[in-house]
Amino acid sequence: MMQVFKPPASGEEPEAAGAVAVVMVHPYTKLGGSQSLLREMAEGAARRGYTAVAFDMRGAGRSTGRTSLMGSTEVGDVAAVCRWVTENIKPRGILVGNPLSNNFKFD
Repeated sequence: MMQVFKPPASGEEPEAAGAVAVVMVHPYTKLGGSQSLLREMAEGAARRGYTAVAFDMRGAGRSTGRTSLMGSTEVGDVAAVCRWVTENIKPRGILVGNPLSNNFKFD
């Protein structure tokens, strides 16, 4: 399952933010990760003008499939979501990461 969080239609969206889509990756499924952990952060990114995408990797939430032991198939899940974002949202750039690990911040 995937959710897209779009910026409010205010017409004042910062140009740089609107050009970037943010793909939020939840923690490893075997450790209890799912996209529901990312909802508030995705909504916050959208309020700041970014299109945010959160999804369940295989075996998490409503997603089908089985979680892998080493995470190798989950890499394919992330790549597939990035392809979908590129083809359907068509941003100039994609930021991919796990916001729970403090590797990006929205100000």
